[in-house]
Amino acid sequence: MCHHYYQWLKRDSVSMHMEHEYGEELYIDFTGRKIAYYNTVSKRMVKEEVLVCMLGGSNYFYVEAMHSQKMEDYISGVSNSIN
Repeated sequence: MCHHYYQWLKRDSVSMHMEHEYGEELYIDFTGRKIAYYNTVSKRMVKEEVLVCMLGGSNYFYVEAMHSQKMEDYISGVSNSIN
């Protein structure tokens, strides 16, 4: 890196601040890693997708394990997050 960049980096604290209006944005994503648990009814290990929703203004989180990332599971999870 160049000398001027290092001088600036020493002088200024770098961070990213984002303004969010309450109720305006809902961030939605799957975690990418599945969660595993033992189902006592079926007597087997089950792996589930994990959906995470976050309201931008309040940082309220909603997390739900679901069978798949198919549209019907996705819609159900997002609907559950806002109800």
